Amino acid sequence: MSKINAMDRTSAKLIASLSQKALEVLAAEYGLTVTQSGSTRYDGSMARVKFEFAVPRIKKINRENDAKFLGFSKDIMGEKFVFSGKTFRVVEMKLSRPRYPIVGENERGTRYKFGASTVAHGLLNETIKWAGGPSW
Repeated sequence: MSKINAMDRTSAKLIASLSQKALEVLAAEYGLTVTQSGSTRYDGSMARVKFEFAVPRIKKINRENDAKFLGFSKDIMGEKFVFSGKTFRVVEMKLSRPRYPIVGENERGTRYKFGASTVAHGLLNETIKWAGGPSW
């Protein structure tokens, strides 16, 4: 492996990838999951990478509570829904955004914000029920 003389895009991505692999080993030892949060930032001399560690069981419980808060009968993470003839997948719920609390991702990986009612009316999984709007 050669030394890095300047921090460019390729070097920053390499550092982020190697760091995540090393942190995944550490996280697995303690029963955690690790994900890169945000993008890798770099300039000529340094790179900044942010990682988040989570307890999987508690994260799942929080997602279920968030989904119930938004009026859904169970966790909707990963569920597919249709909007304007295009298929999206639920990838995140942000209760800090009351108007558009659900983040959906299309097949190309582009993320969009959606309201709970929009997602509820387009859900492809018929077993998930929607009781109405958020309970705030």
